[in-house]
Amino acid sequence: YGGIMRMQVDYAKKTWRPMEIYLTSDIPGFGLGIVVGLYIRHKDGQTLLCSKAFPGIVRVDAENGKLVPMSAMSFPGGGGAPGTPEVMAKMKADNKLTYQWADSNGNGQMDLDEVSFPPGVMTGPTYVDDTLTYYMGCADSAWQWIPLNTGLAYYRPQGFTANGAPIYDNAKQQFVGPLPESLLGKGPAGIWRDDQGNMFAAFNGGNAAGMGFWAGRVGDNKVVKYTPDDKLQWVVGRHSLTGGAGPGEMRYIWQIIGAPHGCVAVSDVESSFVHLWDTDGLWVGRLLENPVLNGLPSWVFQIKCENFGGSVYTEKDGNVLFFASNENNVNVFRIRGWDKFQRQQGSLKL
Repeated sequence: YGGIMRMQVDYAKKTWRPMEIYLTSDIPGFGLGIVVGLYIRHKDGQTLLCSKAFPGIVRVDAENGKLVPMSAMSFPGGGGAPGTPEVMAKMKADNKLTYQWADSNGNGQMDLDEVSFPPGVMTGPTYVDDTLTYYMGCADSAWQWIPLNTGLAYYRPQGFTANGAPIYDNAKQQFVGPLPESLLGKGPAGIWRDDQGNMFAAFNGGNAAGMGFWAGRVGDNKVVKYTPDDKLQWVVGRHSLTGGAGPGEMRYIWQIIGAPHGCVAVSDVESSFVHLWDTDGLWVGRLLENPVLNGLPSWVFQIKCENFGGSVYTEKDGNVLFFASNENNVNVFRIRGWDKFQRQQGSLKL
């Protein structure tokens, strides 16, 4: 799956230049998880790349120009993380569903004596915060290695190896929940935790309905919010049955890409959609919905491929950068004025 680049961007001059290139083909199994999407975290002077696809972490070895695997947890049957043949064989022989690995000797390889086989069942995709706590779906059981998702949970590191690899124990998972009854059995399409400690999760489900390659596979789309004390606060969203999407409607959720200025941004794989709700569950709109063209053609503000990537980042001055995945390129949009939104308050008599 190629590689990733670290680039230096001068937005004033509208120029950029590559600083480092790392080949993900050098880390079998981890490469796909990193290319699908990653979170960049820093700990003890190390830059860590944490996969969105599964709970796996690699560190950046800038001096030697390579990526070094550090930690991984698998989904049922070894799904997601890159188990070695020896690990997979032992997991099957011992009738275990998942494994966990932390690199204790610093060689970046999954040695069998570094692997444990916990009883819990996890589902992805994932979110990881600055403490390297992972947030995922969780299940009480699995049917033929397919997890029957019953809730959400987070997994704090129980310690670190001498070279800084986090050690997890999913027998000590902390549950967030419960899931709304309509979402039981469904794995999350995306998870995010904002700076205030609110947790958001997005789901696809329901019987197939609607139009489109992706949207026609599901019949329901939901975004849920949990408060910082892990209590369910609201559930919003509905599925579009047409080729477009009305206010509050979604087609096929791919991930949650950020939570700028009291909103949550939900990426839809179809039609360039990035849906926005505020933290009270009120519909805000969509990114790129009514752009100021400034003489540019409208296609500049369209995502010309399946919307698998993307992220939003809040700058120190309050402006927001939207990194939009596109066909063989990444478009970067600056959104001004988001921090000037005002929320009206008052009583409504019915």
